[in-house]
Amino acid sequence: CAEPVWEEEPRMSGVEFSGTQTLGTVLDQVGDHCKPEWLCVMEAGECLDPAVLSDCYEYSRRHSECKLVYCDDDRVDEGNDLFDPRFKPDFNLELLRGSDYIGNAFLVSYFALLNAGGFGALDGALHLDLVLRVHDRFGPRSIGHHADISFHRRGNASEDNPEEWLARRQRSIQQHLGRRGDLAS
Repeated sequence: CAEPVWEEEPRMSGVEFSGTQTLGTVLDQVGDHCKPEWLCVMEAGECLDPAVLSDCYEYSRRHSECKLVYCDDDRVDEGNDLFDPRFKPDFNLELLRGSDYIGNAFLVSYFALLNAGGFGALDGALHLDLVLRVHDRFGPRSIGHHADISFHRRGNASEDNPEEWLARRQRSIQQHLGRRGDLAS
């Protein structure tokens, strides 16, 4: 959906992605170009509540150790009606390893993104991979939960090609466990 906030806020910008490069590569290049303080990666058709950016920013100010803030979400249909709310728990690493409950409904500090290695190349699990790398680099207190439905999604990456998505997700978890010195099979 069209986001009026993009026109109202001069400090914000959006980038459309298409082409042969991986999404992670394009996002790393965008970050290098504009040096944002915080980033939010959304897919076409996804919407943010107007207050989510300021709410998440305020959350990060109250919790200075926070480098990534995720929020609850729901779905939006073709008529822009909201349904299927997902009320998420506060950060739980074990749960995240078993279920990508955070999804892509988050903002990440550009500083944390750089220190965690950028977006990486696991497009199908890009968001999960980044959350795990921020956790591995900065610890569990670096990931915060803004408990409000502020993100409205149209679909889910796993619906496009579930086998490929699951394979990338598995690689992301294996890499995470490897960084921690745990064995993964």
